[in-house]
Amino acid sequence: GKLVILEGEAGVGKSRLAVEVGFSVADEWEDGVWRVAVDDLSDSALLTVTIAHALGMQATADVPDDALLSELEQRRALLVLDGCERHLGAVADLASGLLGRNPRSTVLATTQEPLHIAGERVLRLRPLPTTEPTDGATAVSPAVQLFVDRAQAADAGFRLTHDNADAVVEVTRRLDGLPLAAEIAAARVVAFTPAELLESLEHSTRLLRSKDPSLPGRHRTLESLL
Repeated sequence: GKLVILEGEAGVGKSRLAVEVGFSVADEWEDGVWRVAVDDLSDSALLTVTIAHALGMQATADVPDDALLSELEQRRALLVLDGCERHLGAVADLASGLLGRNPRSTVLATTQEPLHIAGERVLRLRPLPTTEPTDGATAVSPAVQLFVDRAQAADAGFRLTHDNADAVVEVTRRLDGLPLAAEIAAARVVAFTPAELLESLEHSTRLLRSKDPSLPGRHRTLESLL
């Protein structure tokens, strides 16, 4: 089996990339692509039974690791374990067992740090490049491009102009180039100018909250990201 780690800080886009990968390669896995939200688990002991339920196994409250691994041995599947940082030990044990027993399956794990086990391949995601304010110039960094794209999705009339460019650049810089943070902030242009967004960031991030129910709770506010 194979173990691929998408590593990076919160809000950098690990979960979204993992989901996109799952959709893009779904046809290549005869037994499917299965995603488990590991970050939602209150206890590491729940990892095995949660994966078993996701795979459709007739699982009781306590599924032995061997039973799950035996089931996975029979499948050619991609298992996406999303948000592993709170349960690294349990994920590492399970992944190690799978790697040793099933050459047909692959684990794709998103986490803020590697599992540190033999055979893992780590792909580190980094924040988007940002630029310094340039006194009204509209030099567009990848972070600014994302902000503008998401701002226009919220308000079709939004434009990057000589008057607001420095504020947009500074907002993305203050948000450390984190894609999710930039998206949350950009969605607020329907109510606030970039200068007002920047001023709010200087005092508090509580104003900037996402209402997107598809995001994990930890990703719906800038406080949790920054």
